[in-house]
Amino acid sequence: MAIEGQIIGFDEYMNFVLDGAQEIDTKTEKRTDVGRILLKGDAITLMQEAITKGNKEGEKQCCGCRKRSWTFIIALALFI
Repeated sequence: MAIEGQIIGFDEYMNFVLDGAQEIDTKTEKRTDVGRILLKGDAITLMQEAITKGNKEGEKQCCGCRKRSWTFIIALALFI
């Protein structure tokens, strides 16, 4: 699973607040909008700049401004 969105805040524990976040199923590429979220730093295994279609630098156009979007690969802990 991956989460993609714009970083609007973070702290010393590498917790991130993402705006316009989408959950991405890495097997089917299905995207689900989740809005603004807090992503806990201990769940992140990889962080990279997102590359979007039509823009190789990964910058998205939003209201005329340019915001960088980031993809986070997260580890899912299953408790049984």
